[in-house]
Amino acid sequence: MAQAKSGRVSQAVTLRIVILFLLLKWGTGGVLIQKFSVGPKKRISRLEYVRSVVLKLCLKMTQAITRRVSQAATLGIVILFLLLKWEIVLCNNTYVVGYAKGWGPYPEIFYWTKGKDFKTGDTLVFNYQNPDYRVAVVNADEYTSCIAGPDAKIYNSGHDQIQIGPQNNFYIAAVPQYCNEGAKLQVYGDF
Repeated sequence: MAQAKSGRVSQAVTLRIVILFLLLKWGTGGVLIQKFSVGPKKRISRLEYVRSVVLKLCLKMTQAITRRVSQAATLGIVILFLLLKWEIVLCNNTYVVGYAKGWGPYPEIFYWTKGKDFKTGDTLVFNYQNPDYRVAVVNADEYTSCIAGPDAKIYNSGHDQIQIGPQNNFYIAAVPQYCNEGAKLQVYGDF
């Protein structure tokens, strides 16, 4: 009897350590979500909210260990945590650059980012027919000069899907002439 209780508790402790490890790993991964209201005049990010829920679940799991709950209940808590994490990852948005005209040296490209809240992990879709409009992911200096350096990543499928990184992201047409005519885009990826 003592071995059965001991085995159940050690398995629950192991699951708790796994949950805390996943929480710490996830929390440092840079996946933050836009702020939302949780009451009058109080705004928190979704990640802060989910962290508080997960911490409450860990507390409940600790209480459950002391009451010697079944492995199924502990497994249910782990599954709930993983589902919450999966839901947040799926909240990323996809944006088609330039609306119906697509990517190219159009005046609308300059204003296209206005009013949009991009976050790290969102996807930008660059649609274009002219191969000279191929997209180069560049740094700030290359963005300013309209010249993609040797380390620039260049996409050329005509339907390029590029994930937004943290903070400033710079995109230009790989051919300097078209970049100078306006085929350049700066997007800030919020955490």
